[in-house]
Amino acid sequence: MSPELIFLGSLCLFVIVVLGLIVLSFFQGLRNFEEVLAHGIETDATVERKFRRKNARFYVQLSYYDLTGRRHQSTKRVLPSEFHQLQENGSVKIVYSLKNPQIFSFYEDVARARELRKQQPN
Repeated sequence: MSPELIFLGSLCLFVIVVLGLIVLSFFQGLRNFEEVLAHGIETDATVERKFRRKNARFYVQLSYYDLTGRRHQSTKRVLPSEFHQLQENGSVKIVYSLKNPQIFSFYEDVARARELRKQQPN
């Protein structure tokens, strides 16, 4: 087998693996959002830190307490508009999953999705 064919085969395999990981990540995010929609509890979270990574993506680090009083801390990638709207040490309304409290979404996103579901015919 020629080195060119080996290189092309390796490149194709790499592309397939990367695309597979992207698709898997997308579906995991959808599953987590569905979890929050089905078993969501509203609470306030504290914005502990805002930062940008070298890849120019925006992140916020949040902490919140579940119904049992256990503290959860998570970093979430956000849109630039959300990033600029949130303030460090400020609060933001979130909805976390009662079944898996480490999974959460912003309240506005959950409320919008619930409203859209109400509008859909059964």
